[in-house]
Amino acid sequence: VKGVFTQLTDLIAAIQSEGERRSLRIDEPLSISIEGRSTTEINGGFLHSQLLINALLHMYVSATAVDEIIDSWKSRYHGNKKELKILKEYRKTYSPCKALWWYTRESFLYKLLNEGLRKQDIATLFL
Repeated sequence: VKGVFTQLTDLIAAIQSEGERRSLRIDEPLSISIEGRSTTEINGGFLHSQLLINALLHMYVSATAVDEIIDSWKSRYHGNKKELKILKEYRKTYSPCKALWWYTRESFLYKLLNEGLRKQDIATLFL
């Protein structure tokens, strides 16, 4: 844990600062799995992760993004009252400054994020 941030701008600044600091340290190990991979695959994986971080830092979130994610998950949790209640709460209370809280709460969003990270599925992460 590098810090606790209550403002999104502070978190973004800390991530950018850490990214700049890490890019200057050549001897630091990569945070990707290299087992059974060629050098080309490792460099490609590293570049891919750097591009993902950069895209996430500069991503524009449309006003309808929350509605889109909720609509896509309503059908998945049809009949599950607990998750549908959380979806309703998410729609009412979500704001960018509460994003990390929602991403770590045991809910549909937590499951979605972990699935995307586990499978290394960019499309899921950008949903």
